[in-house]
Amino acid sequence: MTSANRKHDQVMKILVIGDTGVGKTQFVNKFARDQFEHDVKPTVGVEYVTKTIVVKGHVVCLHIWDLAGRDMFRSITNAYYSGAVGALIVYDITKIRTFDNTTYWFENLASRMSEYIDCPVTMLVGNKVDLRHQRSVPSEAAIRVAKQRGASFVETSALTGSDVTKALHR
Repeated sequence: MTSANRKHDQVMKILVIGDTGVGKTQFVNKFARDQFEHDVKPTVGVEYVTKTIVVKGHVVCLHIWDLAGRDMFRSITNAYYSGAVGALIVYDITKIRTFDNTTYWFENLASRMSEYIDCPVTMLVGNKVDLRHQRSVPSEAAIRVAKQRGASFVETSALTGSDVTKALHR
């Protein structure tokens, strides 16, 4: 019996948040559909996908919510935090501003999620490692921030698929 035909042992709502342009939609598409589109438009509001995975012998249905990073959508996207068990906070390793803005995303997540659960599972995701020659965010700085925030950390490439699956199997 394939995992798609088995009953789910667990259903988890996961948010993918961060500044616009960091590759959240590409990350989600790579994970859920193994696709990378070279001409992706910015997310308007939210996008939603599901994917069933097996973790330590348990069948888990992930409901992955890709939330727009643009300021104009924040009042809309904040409503989608309800029921989530955790989030991936994504930044672009080539744009220091997107890394600096993870402070906002961590704080926003903490304030919104505290209404629903005591300790959301968070992961800081440095995306676009395929562009490491343009890196402006040292891995060590991101590791330090993740540790301070009690988050896991991984660097990924939605283009190549490097460690995308690893980010959502933790």
